Amino acid sequence: MSAGDAWDVVILGSGVAGLAASLAASELGLRPVVLEKASTLGGGTVSSYGLIWVGQNHLAQAAGCGDTRDEVLAYMRFLGGGSAAEDRMAAFVDHSPGVLKFFETCGIRFRLICGLTDHYYGTAQGAHAAGRSVEAELISGFDLADWRERVWAPDDVPSFVTAEEQVAWGGINSASGWDQALVAERKRRDMRGKGFGLISHFLKALRARGVTVLTDHHVARLAVDDQRVTGVVLRSGERLTARKGVVLATGGYNANPQMCREFEQLPGFARRRRA
Repeated sequence: MSAGDAWDVVILGSGVAGLAASLAASELGLRPVVLEKASTLGGGTVSSYGLIWVGQNHLAQAAGCGDTRDEVLAYMRFLGGGSAAEDRMAAFVDHSPGVLKFFETCGIRFRLICGLTDHYYGTAQGAHAAGRSVEAELISGFDLADWRERVWAPDDVPSFVTAEEQVAWGGINSASGWDQALVAERKRRDMRGKGFGLISHFLKALRARGVTVLTDHHVARLAVDDQRVTGVVLRSGERLTARKGVVLATGGYNANPQMCREFEQLPGFARRRRA
């Protein structure tokens, strides 16, 4: 890559937001590039459970789970506690089912999480017992071929089991009672679920499409010409041009030690992704 390279979309961050933006751009015929400042990919997503909450999704409909737009909105209003932006909430409710289906057509395999209810089921209006929580199917790291080792592997999440299995098997505190032979086999095959698996699915799709995904690339600032964002400037001084725009998918403030101290009071909260 050289300073003369021009991309349609420059995407900052390799968590699920950045990878999803890159995959969507590629599917729409654009030329995207993903820039990650860390030496490995996945951002905060890899250490998460990777759960996706989508009301009225096609997987739930196929499984016979009833749901309505009004119920989804009612539950989200409860969660928002009076602070939610109605137009943005409605946009999420109306478009998220289509987004889930779109990425499934791109090759990302999703599954309903049976046994996991809405958090306030039985308390909040519109809450459902099943059908809204989705996770990625298990995927082998070997499916990524030479990209397998590029993903940061979490050591504090049992990514070799699905969230549904974890619930059915009694939770993380019952891990000693899980099927140890199955666990060993999953680890041998480098099976990945939860956030680790979600990232691996997206990277497999991006690799198949020849999308450029770069690590150790520190962006210093946006490039702005005539009050229009035209790309990014790297810490090295190199400039990358973005014909269509720049997507900021750099997550929350957990990479900022000072903000972590001020808002979380959790020493070391930012240590893993600090660069």
